[in-house]
Amino acid sequence: MNYEKLKNLTRIKGLTIKTLAGAVGLTDAGFHKSIKENSFRVDTLEKCAEVLDITVCYFFDCEPGDEKKEGQFREKYFSTLEKYNNQLEINIDLRREIEFLKRRGK
Repeated sequence: MNYEKLKNLTRIKGLTIKTLAGAVGLTDAGFHKSIKENSFRVDTLEKCAEVLDITVCYFFDCEPGDEKKEGQFREKYFSTLEKYNNQLEINIDLRREIEFLKRRGK
């Protein structure tokens, strides 16, 4: 993710990183940690894009109109989103199983 682009666009839009962090449901420290570790969740990137009125593609040096880069980005983005959703489904299944075992053990 291109942090400089994020920082510059945030400034252009009249926001601070702290304000953006709050708008997407993170603390300032949590937002900076995600930047440092390059570990933004997909939904957080989507919220940032929505607040800044841009596409998620912008964060990855993929400008609208560059069809080749957009296609590559979309492929990678949706692959990551699919993995994220699969992990969520696994977590939901595990929570259901834990709740079932708790009820059964009573």
